[in-house]
Amino acid sequence: MTSRPSFDFPGAYIIDELDIEQLPQGTCTKVMVNLIHDGLGRSLRLPVMIGRGKHPGPVLGLTAALHGNELNGIPIIHRLFETLDLQALRGTVIGVIVVNVPAYLNNQRTFDDRTDMNHVMPGKAHGSIAEIYAHRFLHRIVRRFEYLIDLHTASFGNINSLYLRTDMTHEITAKMGYLQRPQIILHNPPSDRTLRGAAMELGIPAITVEIGNPQVFQPRRIAASLTGIRRVMGEIGMMSSDRKNGSSTCRL
Repeated sequence: MTSRPSFDFPGAYIIDELDIEQLPQGTCTKVMVNLIHDGLGRSLRLPVMIGRGKHPGPVLGLTAALHGNELNGIPIIHRLFETLDLQALRGTVIGVIVVNVPAYLNNQRTFDDRTDMNHVMPGKAHGSIAEIYAHRFLHRIVRRFEYLIDLHTASFGNINSLYLRTDMTHEITAKMGYLQRPQIILHNPPSDRTLRGAAMELGIPAITVEIGNPQVFQPRRIAASLTGIRRVMGEIGMMSSDRKNGSSTCRL
């Protein structure tokens, strides 16, 4: 890590690939991960936050805005990091604040070429621009995870509950799903074209949480999902399940 950007994500390091072992234990770090370049040679980067606990443990990945109009996951990641006690945390939390940066900036659901990024995983090293983006996202970031919670909302024009998609025949993902305590659990074996499916193919237990409606921030949905994420962290041994939120040692 040698340079910092002066825009987009102040104070973040610019990197090409996540390497958790380079980061000191008991620290929070912001990075911008290079993925692709536009026609003028400008790099398109993903904003990522990493909280590495003082003690060894699992790596939990959180991803938001795989569809650019799905906003509720973004403050969930921010609020989790605001309350991380790194001195007590066992393991590492990686939060990808916005996965589909082009769609997010354009206030649209799909990638620049109208590709649904949750239907193109795991991408291709030498494919369309969306396939390359997906491939690099998976290999530069997601493969570092040991668990994944993929945060979504409904699509344009739809009203949603708090529900999730998970494989209920898989012991770990079924448990992760129950711990969210959603209004609905949909048994849904992962498609190999979704992020969840691509993660499962890599041996990473993954669930998809659908958090209310698109294009808005819904405090009650956000709070409920955040509580569910903390339950998962307790279950996989990252934090005490009965620990109360204290002062954060994660300063970003």
